[in-house]
Amino acid sequence: MTAESPQPVYGIPENIAYVHSEEFAKYSPTATYIANLDTGEHSILQGSASIIWGLFEEPTSEEEAIETICELYEQPSEVIAPQIEDFIPELLSKNLLETL
Repeated sequence: MTAESPQPVYGIPENIAYVHSEEFAKYSPTATYIANLDTGEHSILQGSASIIWGLFEEPTSEEEAIETICELYEQPSEVIAPQIEDFIPELLSKNLLETL
């Protein structure tokens, strides 16, 4: 029996400052305003993108993120997983997420 490699865990880099609009409660923001303190670049994530990105305030694996969003939206992983699997590399490429 071969052991599976542990899944990568992702988090928000230390050089990223952010604020959630509307409410400051976890999983309920409607938009997140993000600034890269090193480059000065700004981004805005809205709706589900904001909620998904907010999951990574605490170190989280892709699998954990998928499970949480499935529960939150009451959708099967077949619907949610592809969206998160596509979104994580996008966040990594923009330095809005890092592998821990």
